[in-house]
Amino acid sequence: MKTDKTMKSPMQRIANKVSRMVRNTRRRRLLQSIAYTPPCPPAITDVDFSPHCLTGHNHLLMATCAAKSLNLACQTALPWTFHEDGSLTQKDKKFLLSHFPGCRLIERSEADDFFENEGLSEITRAREVSVLLVKLADLYAFARHDRILYVDSDVLFFNKPEALLSAIHEKKGNYFTKDIDTAYVANIDTLEQVTGVRPLERVNTGIFVVNRSDIDLNMTEKMFTRIDTADRSRWSAPYEHLIEQTLYAILATRSSAEVSHLPEEYDLYLEQGLRGNASRHYVGGIRELFELEGLQALIKENDFCSRWQQFVEQI
Repeated sequence: MKTDKTMKSPMQRIANKVSRMVRNTRRRRLLQSIAYTPPCPPAITDVDFSPHCLTGHNHLLMATCAAKSLNLACQTALPWTFHEDGSLTQKDKKFLLSHFPGCRLIERSEADDFFENEGLSEITRAREVSVLLVKLADLYAFARHDRILYVDSDVLFFNKPEALLSAIHEKKGNYFTKDIDTAYVANIDTLEQVTGVRPLERVNTGIFVVNRSDIDLNMTEKMFTRIDTADRSRWSAPYEHLIEQTLYAILATRSSAEVSHLPEEYDLYLEQGLRGNASRHYVGGIRELFELEGLQALIKENDFCSRWQQFVEQI
């Protein structure tokens, strides 16, 4: 039985509920402040890489903020390819297309048809289990260029990402955000034993640059088979949440191209407070900081709304 010290009084519970409501209202207003700014200028079609983002109904405004923040930081109307998880409403789709003229929206039904027709049975099955496989298989299927940039919907850009752009344009390898720890479906030794590849540690796929040619779907099919037939008692993490990240680490490591982490300023961290970096990835454990720290900094310190208006009018 709980002691008096651990039990919350009715007044405390009410106060906590009100506090959450106020905080969530504030988060929503911050989201709308940037997501509802004027639409981006028409996408520039001669960009030599393919920028992608996965989104859904619950993350639509976040994805809009993420894409607009990178467009403004680069001073370029990027030709985004948005991949939807199957939850976008018709209103959502209209909103996204209207705010990013010239972008592409790959609907889940279109992508599902592609993989069913390609006869990639393991990938087709895995995409039904984990929507995050869209970040791997679907990028291969729908990328317009061999160089691919992927950005999660919970990423914000505060300054021009010079090192990221350098990785896209001046280098030839595969580059990933560095995670706080290695988070794959199994430990490194087990993965090496099962797949024959010892993947780069601490790969996080919130922001990454890869070669389309290194996303080997036939090898991915084989990897699924090897992983699925292995003893699952050796797995150290939820399959559906980390399989895509695991596969990227394996595919990138086995390729002939360089594989490494992006520079330190792109490393994942969980502590509150901006460090003056070009961007930050607000993963699940710190998700509310996307608005309460990131968007607030863009609005108050970076004067986002005024700068966005200038960007729209000048292009």
